[in-house]
Amino acid sequence: TNPYYVNIRSGASIRDAIIGQADPGAVYPCISTAASGWYLILLDDGRSGYVSANITTFTPGNDGYQPITPPNQYQVQVPIYYRDAMGNMLYTDYINLYTGSRLIEPNKNLLPGYRLLGPNNVVVSVSSSLVAMPSSVTFLFSSQQNVTPPPAPTAVPATPTPVPQDRPAYVPVQYIGPQGEVFYSTSLTLWRGTNYIQPQYSAVPAGYVLSSSSSVAVSVNAYGQATPSVVVFVFRQRDPVQTPAPTAVPTPRPQPTQRPVPPATEAGYLPDFVKTKPIKGSYPVYTGPGEGYYRVGNATLGGGTIRVYGQENGWVLIGYGLSNGGYRIGFVSMSAIAQDINPEPLQLTYTAKNNVSASLFVDDPIVSKNRELSKRYEGGSPFYFLAYLNDFWAYVEIENFEGTGQPARGFVSRRSLGV
Repeated sequence: TNPYYVNIRSGASIRDAIIGQADPGAVYPCISTAASGWYLILLDDGRSGYVSANITTFTPGNDGYQPITPPNQYQVQVPIYYRDAMGNMLYTDYINLYTGSRLIEPNKNLLPGYRLLGPNNVVVSVSSSLVAMPSSVTFLFSSQQNVTPPPAPTAVPATPTPVPQDRPAYVPVQYIGPQGEVFYSTSLTLWRGTNYIQPQYSAVPAGYVLSSSSSVAVSVNAYGQATPSVVVFVFRQRDPVQTPAPTAVPTPRPQPTQRPVPPATEAGYLPDFVKTKPIKGSYPVYTGPGEGYYRVGNATLGGGTIRVYGQENGWVLIGYGLSNGGYRIGFVSMSAIAQDINPEPLQLTYTAKNNVSASLFVDDPIVSKNRELSKRYEGGSPFYFLAYLNDFWAYVEIENFEGTGQPARGFVSRRSLGV
């Protein structure tokens, strides 16, 4: 509880960025206490932040906490992450959005000495229940040659005092529900460098999906100090899957010579692809836009000609040939794409569907041989319909793919899905 206006910061010192402000008399649950004495609190929108212990009052064991309604209950706050090609965090910003769609563009002035790798912009859609999709935005940058960016206020000195041995950091990880309830908590031992923490979906009750970032980068220095010091994953309830009536008849497919333009509330087509070659290197390929999605074995892009369909939150949907003669459509990091290629944002809709007949779920709707991903789902299985690929294939997402606890994206026939 605070008697005055209090700044909420991203770290436990006045040198860290301000991410919000607490009104006088506001009450928040305390997650932990930092080494500096600052409190890490859970905000009403599911994020966490630090407040100074000098201007707040801590009461242990208070079970009477009631969430405070934010000043504007018709907005949702979306974090904007600025990272380099290796995934290191360069800057974090925030934006408040109303219900509807908004085109988010990076503020290049925040990173002098860096150039944008991509994406150039990201479309964020906010539902009537104030759920943002995607829940966060990431822009990738690279350092320009012969330009040294200004050091961050909390940067370690260029020549730190050497230590005999690197110390580990013990980082608490919590899974928080929409009402602030704790689904699961644990502690991870992390070592020096950048560590990427992803949620274990099996630890969350059925029917809940992630509404915060699916991957959190935690930096640990040689002294065992972690930034951030606590990782919090926030979950919300998944919209119920609608079961079709027994007498439902599949919607007739459009004529092959026509591509209908559905209303904005309905799914559209994936963008037409552009052929190009990736930047030289080796890039892991995931079925969805992020490391939290299912990956087919050691799926990797290593070169050749690729098809670029579009981008989603720093990841690019591509198609590429395999050494065994097959094909795959999946996501790679934006850092794999040349700077002169500007993939358009994917316009997707999450519509709960049950297939009306048996479906073959694949990541190769092009060549159809030597498929490494091919799963059969009987009629009545739940999917989330995202978009059309063409007049035969529908682009879909499965929430918990084959019991892995990870979502997966792929293609099923439109006829089996009834669209």
